[in-house]
Formats: sequence, C-alpha cells, structure tokens
Amino acid sequence: MVVGFVCASRELGSNVIYAKALYAIKALFSCRLIVFGNATTTALYSQASHIDTLLDMGTDVWQLDSSPKESISKQIAAINSFACDYLILSDSKSSFLRFGLATNARRVLCARKFVSLFAWRARTLPIYASKTYKQMSFENILLHLVRLINPKAFDTSIARLDFSPARLCAPEPIQAQADTILRYIYKKRFAKSCLGGG
Repeated sequence: MVVGFVCASRELGSNVIYAKALYAIKALFSCRLIVFGNATTTALYSQASHIDTLLDMGTDVWQLDSSPKESISKQIAAINSFACDYLILSDSKSSFLRFGLATNARRVLCARKFVSLFAWRARTLPIYASKTYKQMSFENILLHLVRLINPKAFDTSIARLDFSPARLCAPEPIQAQADTILRYIYKKRFAKSCLGGG
C-alpha cells in the first residue's frame, strides 16, 4: 500500500502540526509513506525515519487558479508516478480538492466540500457540518483523515500508539522555530483550560 500526504501550507506552524498524522500513517499501517511538500516540509522532516520519500513540490503548490498550468501538470505527474492507494489532503480549499482529484490516486481523503460530493474516489470528513469536527484541533482532524484508510485498524491501535518518535528532528535553526511555535500553542491551550475558555 502506498499512502501520499499532500502538505498544502508553507507556514511553519501548519507543517509542525502534520507530525502526528504522518507518524500515525506509518505506525498503524504497513505502507510506503510519500510526503508531497515544500521547502518548509522538507527541512522539518528530512530526519524523519518513518517517511519513505519526501518531495519538495515547489512554492506555489496546488494553486490551480494562479499557478502556471505546466507547473500543476508537473506536480500531478510527480504524484501520479507513485500510484498512491490513498492520498491525504491537508487543506480543504476547493481548488486543492480539485488538484487531488486530478491525480491517479485510488482514494482521495479530504474534508467534505461540494467538489468532493460528486467524486466517487473521495472519502470525506464533514468538518464543516458536524459539531464534533468544528470543535476539534487541526492536528486531530488530520488524524481522522488518517483513520479513513482503515477505521477498524485505526480504532484498535490509536489509543496505544506512542507518539514520542513523531518528534521533529530538524536542523537547529528550524527546530528552534518549531519549538517556539509549540510552546506558544501549548501555553495557549493551558491558559484556556485553566480559565475555562474555549
């Protein structure tokens, strides 16, 4: 089984949040994990032993409306060369979903949008229609996308999964930035839980 994970964001914070989902894919399923990312992704995950192939797809990735068609064609061809059984999309923009559906992936795992309703290859999460997902962190939504690969296997193993190996081992300057972002996120969560905020 080949699982592709498409990293839409170039922002450091979003790229850090992908860590648990990427680790869970490889830890829970016997698969080859291909990460289609950008310069930030490749810098952050270059040391991750659980990722089989890590590709920098360029800076204007997946922008169907604004990128040159030849650039999009090259990105789609790169993804198609791996013949993914599952392609997980980390963004819910309609143009991003159209991009994912333009590949030859057997199943595209994504947020439910109008575009995905008519795509038989799409397996979707109703992140905009369900209270459960509206209150969920982005990190956990990504884990629920991973769950769509095999819900039974995921549910059986996720509670016992040790995420400590998912820690980033990036070059020092990038690791320092990532640690700063994580400290900020956890301080914010701790303050909300202590103050009863939501």
